[in-house]
Amino acid sequence: MSNQTSCPILVWNAQGVASRGFLHTLKELLRQYAPKILVLLETKISGTMADDLCRKINLDGQYRIDPMGFTGGIWVFWQSHDVSLQPQESHPQFATFTRTNYSQLSMSALTSNLETNFSKRLVRLQPRIINLGDFNETRSMSERKNCSDNLQQRCSNFDNWINNNGLIDLGFSGPEFTWCRGIKPEHRKYARLDRGLCNLQWRLRFEEASIRHLLQNQSDHCPTLILPRGFATIHSARGLGLQAMRQANSAFLVKLGWRVLSEKDKLWSQVVRAKYCDGRCDIDIFVAKPKASNAWKGIIENANYIRDGIRTEAIAKPLCSVAIGPIPPQLEDAISELWDVNTGWQWDLFAHVLPGDILSTIASYELQPSNDSEDQLVWNSSSHGGFTLKSALARIQNRDQSARDPFWATIWKGNIPLRINFFLWLATHERLMTNSHRCTRGLTSNPICTICDSAEETTLHLLRDCSLAWTVWNAMLPSHDRSSFFTGSLRSWLAYNLGRSGTDNRNWSTYFATTLWWIWKWRNKCMFDEPNFIPHNPRRVIQEKTASTLQAMQSPAGNSLTIRTEQFIRWVPPPLGWYKLNVDGAAKGNPGMAGGGGVLRGH
Repeated sequence: MSNQTSCPILVWNAQGVASRGFLHTLKELLRQYAPKILVLLETKISGTMADDLCRKINLDGQYRIDPMGFTGGIWVFWQSHDVSLQPQESHPQFATFTRTNYSQLSMSALTSNLETNFSKRLVRLQPRIINLGDFNETRSMSERKNCSDNLQQRCSNFDNWINNNGLIDLGFSGPEFTWCRGIKPEHRKYARLDRGLCNLQWRLRFEEASIRHLLQNQSDHCPTLILPRGFATIHSARGLGLQAMRQANSAFLVKLGWRVLSEKDKLWSQVVRAKYCDGRCDIDIFVAKPKASNAWKGIIENANYIRDGIRTEAIAKPLCSVAIGPIPPQLEDAISELWDVNTGWQWDLFAHVLPGDILSTIASYELQPSNDSEDQLVWNSSSHGGFTLKSALARIQNRDQSARDPFWATIWKGNIPLRINFFLWLATHERLMTNSHRCTRGLTSNPICTICDSAEETTLHLLRDCSLAWTVWNAMLPSHDRSSFFTGSLRSWLAYNLGRSGTDNRNWSTYFATTLWWIWKWRNKCMFDEPNFIPHNPRRVIQEKTASTLQAMQSPAGNSLTIRTEQFIRWVPPPLGWYKLNVDGAAKGNPGMAGGGGVLRGH
């Protein structure tokens, strides 16, 4: 294959694949994210029904583990001209694969059920390069919501299993939880059951790898997308924001087509539709006509973007502004499809994308179908349902506007002072004035670290590998975390530690950022003030600084804006019978010439 490392993986616990809307939802996911490997868990069907469904999935490589009764089932598909997988071992609850001619890259897809003792089952698994799927457990109670407190011991066992096997959690971006169950919002349970765990060798090879939780649809579990090379940077976030003129022109033509449909009562729209569409106003009016104007020809050339970007809905537009994420495809139906005359609202179709207060409001209404109601046009790519040139350009460029690198948000939105935010931003870009950087600027001739005198002083060396940093980190870290802490590139090391909560301290990201800041300050003191300087107890110093930071960030005064008031300043005369002496003075140097004067005034 041309690119060994570019292999998007889509993993989804489908909770059964025989439902009416499953195949439609799956094809939409495949079209939107184009994974090279697809893993479906809890398929729950076998035999000829499974054969027929697999033939409809346009991935030619496949491997199946049939369910036991009506539970379980693992299907793995891959694009054979891009990647080839060789099954190694299988079990009703997991399957392990190795990439052909690339044996060091292996993958385990696994699922579990609630009746299985998790710790006994997992002890049979040897830590593979990367384990993906539904682990049916969480590392802490903070990864659950509205769940029983009796699960604390299970969380601890799962976390110990991860640490004892030397596995690394890849983290995630997107929705916080991957599993949700319950009809009423106040009783709904959430948990992060799906995740990716890899060993150190895999993480070092794919330092930019990241996982995104997609929106929940058709199943209690949301799909997860794994990109070993990370998510691409949005073009608008790079450079000067200049766009290709051809694509920008297409975006304006898409806007014109949108206005033809959305502004149907405007005179100009009526004239255009009367000329080219016999007065019709629907999504199928964009048809080429002989002797058409250049504007209409341009609209026709970009009609596919218009059709893909528009939905006709009665419910989506009012709720777009309050939805937790994009409105799912099943809401493309009429609003009457969301109401059952016997049971009421079909909560399983839309409850997962709306906040609790909105769901409570909807629950207070009873639908009275009417033939007079009219559907509305909604633009898929915007959060509010209205058309924007930015979203149209993103669709034309075939990019996802939400694909921003979450690492930068981790830096700028961390629970730390702004000066440390900016320091981390400089460190990530390797713009700290280390000896290596100073040497490239011609400010020094020696790039070697002056503290340990053992290696070039890069940003990573200064913050992690130098003897000063080593001493500080060993004082801060628990013994079981030290083996894997001093590994990885600068970017992956920062991203991992700033994104984790820690097992011994829930505020590890704040401790980590504060420690980096003070390592930098102590290094500067060693270089320019007191050689060999280091506090007697660096752990205590950093704990005190972090505690004061957290207290300041969590206090009401730290979260409120200072109210500025305008105050006029003037000379105030003394009371009657008194005199006021106003004085001023100046000096040049110390010692040096000095002078002074005053004014004595009465009432």
